[in-house]
Amino acid sequence: MNHQNLKNQLLRYLHNELHADEITHLLEQLDQFPPAEVEDMLDEKSLEAFYELKYLSQHRKEEIKANLMKRMSKMHVDEWILVPKPKYKWTWAAAAAILIALTFSAYLWYLQSHPDGIGRSKLAIQHDISLNEQPVEVQFSDGRVLELDTNKQYSQKALTFSMNEDGIVHYNASEKHNHESIIFSSPKGRIVQIVLSDGTLVWLNSGSSIRFNPFFEKNQRNIELQGEAYFEVSKNPEKPFVVHSNLSTVKVLGTAFNVSSYASAPHKVTLLHGSIALTTKEKMTLLQPEMQAEVKINGAMSISRANMEEVMGWKNGDFVFNDIDLNSLMDQLKKWYDIDAVIVEGKSTDRFTGSVSRSKQLSQLLKQLEFISDYKFSIVERRVYVKVI
Repeated sequence: MNHQNLKNQLLRYLHNELHADEITHLLEQLDQFPPAEVEDMLDEKSLEAFYELKYLSQHRKEEIKANLMKRMSKMHVDEWILVPKPKYKWTWAAAAAILIALTFSAYLWYLQSHPDGIGRSKLAIQHDISLNEQPVEVQFSDGRVLELDTNKQYSQKALTFSMNEDGIVHYNASEKHNHESIIFSSPKGRIVQIVLSDGTLVWLNSGSSIRFNPFFEKNQRNIELQGEAYFEVSKNPEKPFVVHSNLSTVKVLGTAFNVSSYASAPHKVTLLHGSIALTTKEKMTLLQPEMQAEVKINGAMSISRANMEEVMGWKNGDFVFNDIDLNSLMDQLKKWYDIDAVIVEGKSTDRFTGSVSRSKQLSQLLKQLEFISDYKFSIVERRVYVKVI
């Protein structure tokens, strides 16, 4: 296949016009060309065709368009990468195959339309676990629960709550009222943002909650966190902002930081900018920007430079995996999808690096994972069964 024919096939690929056998042939041909020549084939016309794809958001188009050439030239893949796996040769063909998944193009379309797959045995996934549609909740000290919905106002306990179309929650009441603490919760499969009375912005990850007084105490702004949250704290030197978890306490005057405090894993505190004082039962330390503190159950603390893309992936709507095994990957999925249990049959040394959108149905994500690995998945009710083949 000459360059012009290959360019034409690439254009057809970008428009989801290739059949399964044509895709296989295209990847075989791509594998015969040096990276520089493949880069040349992705010329302005190809990028314009890519930009016209209707099923990608404007922001996603701009992002991928700007980075496509860079990623291809470095043989870097932003979706699923299997490492290390000696029998897999990550050539241009493999990179192109994963790039198809990244842009929601031919392979993903074909897998969704043809459950028998592409040159593989039938996928074991027969059911699905949908993204959770449970409401955002506010719980009061007397046990009453208020469920919030978009573009509606709710009044309870001298407080008025509202949530706009972007999922941002505001509340209002008289600061003179003697308010009791409330618990604000984000359900599984959803990220919710709340604006606190001092102007601080809080993003709550899936299945997380914060407990706080709506107008705080006189000398300190106290928050109790379970799960994971990202904070952009409104600066107030006279009234420190303090986040409490069962393993650590974070004290700031005004800055941006992320706290992951799930009970089943070491706690991680990551500073984006500014400074924070982190206290455990072992010691107190000042954390510098782009550094991460990991606190183990016994209180031991270690400091390292943070992988900011991995830390902030959840807030940006992505799963970001950095050289993790299957069990760690499934643990992350369980925090987002309403999965009761994961049962693994067999052992594998496969590790995964890459990113994928959290907006996918679980079956879509597992189909992509099946395609690049030796795993077979099945979903029964809310249990995921994994078999190493």
